[in-house]
Amino acid sequence: MLGGKWLPDIARIVSRRIKWWALWGLIGTMLLLVADGQFRTLGHGALGLFAGVCFVALCGLLTHRMWPGRGKLTLEELPDAQLATGAAQLVIGYALAQWLAGLWGEAAVVRYALVAAVLGFHRGLRLLGLSVLALLCEGLFRYATGQHTPSELLGSLLLLGLFIGLREAVFRGELLRQQIEHKRRVADAIDDLTRQAELFRLNLTETSLVATTTEWTEHGSRKTAEHVDRSEAERLILRSAVVMVRQNLDALVGLLRQALGLSTCAVLWQDSDDSQLQVVAASTDSPLPLLRQVPSSAGLLGTIKKTRTLVSLSSPKLAQLAYYDRPDSIAEHDAVRCAAALVVPLFEEGALCGALCVDRMVHDGEIAKPFAHHDEEALRAAVPIILRSIQSERVFRSIEQGRDASQSLAYASGLLSAALRTEEVAEQALAAVAKLCPFDFAALTEYDDKHRQHQILSVSGDPSLSASLKALRFADNEGLCSLVIRHQKVLPVGGILRDHGADPQVFDDHTRLRGYAWLMVLPLLLHNKPRGTLVIAGRGEPAVPERQALLRVLANQIAVSLDNARMYQAVEALATTDGLTGLYNRRTFQQRIDEMRERAHRQGRTLSLILCDIDHFKKINDTRGHLVGDEVLRQIGRLLGDTVRKVDVAARYGGEEFAILLEATELEGAQLLAERIRQEAEKLPLSSEKGPFHCTLSLGLATFPGDGRSTTELIAHADAALYAAKHQGRNRVVCYRNLQDGSALPAA
Repeated sequence: MLGGKWLPDIARIVSRRIKWWALWGLIGTMLLLVADGQFRTLGHGALGLFAGVCFVALCGLLTHRMWPGRGKLTLEELPDAQLATGAAQLVIGYALAQWLAGLWGEAAVVRYALVAAVLGFHRGLRLLGLSVLALLCEGLFRYATGQHTPSELLGSLLLLGLFIGLREAVFRGELLRQQIEHKRRVADAIDDLTRQAELFRLNLTETSLVATTTEWTEHGSRKTAEHVDRSEAERLILRSAVVMVRQNLDALVGLLRQALGLSTCAVLWQDSDDSQLQVVAASTDSPLPLLRQVPSSAGLLGTIKKTRTLVSLSSPKLAQLAYYDRPDSIAEHDAVRCAAALVVPLFEEGALCGALCVDRMVHDGEIAKPFAHHDEEALRAAVPIILRSIQSERVFRSIEQGRDASQSLAYASGLLSAALRTEEVAEQALAAVAKLCPFDFAALTEYDDKHRQHQILSVSGDPSLSASLKALRFADNEGLCSLVIRHQKVLPVGGILRDHGADPQVFDDHTRLRGYAWLMVLPLLLHNKPRGTLVIAGRGEPAVPERQALLRVLANQIAVSLDNARMYQAVEALATTDGLTGLYNRRTFQQRIDEMRERAHRQGRTLSLILCDIDHFKKINDTRGHLVGDEVLRQIGRLLGDTVRKVDVAARYGGEEFAILLEATELEGAQLLAERIRQEAEKLPLSSEKGPFHCTLSLGLATFPGDGRSTTELIAHADAALYAAKHQGRNRVVCYRNLQDGSALPAA
């Protein structure tokens, strides 16, 4: 089985290697014959002619079998085949040139033409290798013809090398020229499509789509990896819409020209400023060239602009046909005149938007055929087809853009829905905004209507500005954020900074936005009440108005998400914290001690637990009242919360008992902290109706893993140390490790 599996592959590899070795051996043999001048000695006989025919046939065979796509070659064999083909062609060609030298001088033309032809099909290392082979063949050829001196050989090699270099330079230069010309033509075609998209109003704006779509641009913030760049897709869809309109119109005008026997049938469309008409579709066999742009008031076009009715003329002057380029001079030379011309105005929503222009040209001696009534009716019937082809593409564009906008809004909403906490919502909100409107700077603010104060929750972009604004608080002022909160409107109007010389005040009195071309400050509304603002600014083109519809929807959703995050955190706080002291409750403490002990075990670190109890707390409740007792609990809870680090845990363990978990803290450090807490608690100024008083704490300390390897052991040993502290007189810290075989513990 092993031999049956591997032997065919080995045989194939060996046969391939033998084939290439044999071929290169043949090429080397030919080189030796060229060097020895054997092909030159064949002279004029039939043997030489036969050899030449054989060389040409071999060259053709190699080319046919080895060139990519012609023979049955694998991908691994292609580089070898191309190099071997070129080498064989060079060597065989030089052999023929040597034979022809007896008939025709030095046959230099054959050699140079051969080098130019062969090297033109290769690039890179193959080109370099074949160039060296060509120089070698040239040197051997010269040597065989009697040029043995170094100067003669060097001169011929330099001449051929110069020829190869010039050929490559000319070839590369022509290729570069064609590439540049091709790019220019492609750019012109794209610009033309873009202009016609604006001409047909396929670039839909907010006023035409209301809140269903937005036009994305490439301007805005620097793209990150998570940005979904839809601008290129939008441009491709836009161009395809223009192509569809052009194809429909070209087919229509071509059909009209053939059916009505017209010389020219063209559709002209009004540009945005009403000063020019663009030729958007034309079919003509007239000798007169058509213009691409026509003044809207020239010739018959100016007539329909004034009368707003169809214009039909028999034998008009060519100068009236403004869509032709220099009609008078060309017509005089070719003896061309216009038999009839007709212009049909195109109206859209009552406004003149273009014209359908047709004419019939005749030469001298031909019979003029004016337009009949049925011709006019046919052209009138074509008008709604022209308008409908453009309007249908607008509808398709609206549907496509609305679909993309809905997908983007859904994606942005998904980002907000996944965030549960306020800081997460603030961060995801700006990421969601970036999906709809790329920016250079953005910020999210929260408004506290009770204290009339703003706070910046999150910023993005413009690092220097973001650093100064992070977590900034500012009161109501005349900045844009405050104005938006008061008026509940998007400012500035249209998002365009009309006074570029002045830097707008957006946040506090000291912060200014400098160097931005557009700016939007949107209110975050919840139940018609402002809860904050969304600030977006950019340095690109001010293409902002069409983005506002979606951004307003997103801003309101951000307001809802922030409110949900606050409620979630409030519910979470009720479930995890003690309502009186603000510390974690016992259930949360049990979860955290397990997590922290597991982490300490994995990382090989220590974990210290302090249990503390208020001394004589029942006496405080009995003599001074439960309200005073609650205040004592609050004061002790505040003390513990302010003392521990963020990585530590302070919790109310039950009644007047508290627990502290100290991450990665040795026994000595935990003992120092416990002693500091004891001293600070003793200094707390407490008062009641019966006068001021003080309270003290008893604290028990145990450390993982020395004082217990499980959670149960650690808590039990810390509790034992706390019991010992109370037994020894209270107001002290006792470490479980210092207890001696239970001798310090009280009897049961």
